[in-house]
Amino acid sequence: MKWLSGGNEFLKDRATIHTKLSKDLFGTERKIALFRSDLFAFTNVQEVAGDTIVMYMSFLREKLKESNMLNMIGFVDPSSLGVGNSTDRSRSFSAALKRGKPGQFFLVPYNTGKHWILSVVSPSEELVYFMDPMKRRMDVTTDEWRTIVNQYGIPEQIGDKSCGYFIMLYMREIVQDKEQNWTKKWLTRGDEKYTMQDVDVVRQEWAEYVLKFTSN
Repeated sequence: MKWLSGGNEFLKDRATIHTKLSKDLFGTERKIALFRSDLFAFTNVQEVAGDTIVMYMSFLREKLKESNMLNMIGFVDPSSLGVGNSTDRSRSFSAALKRGKPGQFFLVPYNTGKHWILSVVSPSEELVYFMDPMKRRMDVTTDEWRTIVNQYGIPEQIGDKSCGYFIMLYMREIVQDKEQNWTKKWLTRGDEKYTMQDVDVVRQEWAEYVLKFTSN
């Protein structure tokens, strides 16, 4: 965690870390700009920005590639869900899902304003698994999504600033599950918890991955 702790010093003479992620992640190229404030927030377990989460999604895609699981899980850019009016967002979301393969799940982080949630979408089943780190329910169904499954068994966030880190932990656990049993594991309430040590694992992975882009 040494580099992460010194993030502000590292960026002392440069405003941001700039890079561009390939279209393999979201279907189109994605520009990234990580500011000193983003590193400071991540170092101190404060609220995380969208690009911070996108970088971790890029890291997770590499893990899927290593495990030959790219046909099982895809990703939707969280920024595409917060741009334009509701019609524009719906079109953007639908376009992203059309990239999918039969039976593929899509991980869809979304910030409601001050809080991160995760939806895992199965287009072929017209199904959404809803994961709120505060364990709130979503009961709204639409013509497009016939079934909403609230995942009651997910670990509940610690404090009021950790939702983004818990979203990353949920995604990490899904990506690591080669049998994709998380749908059953989290369906009912359980005793599973994430600790700050678990959060630190994600932060370490993120920091080591971002370090590869510091020369860009």
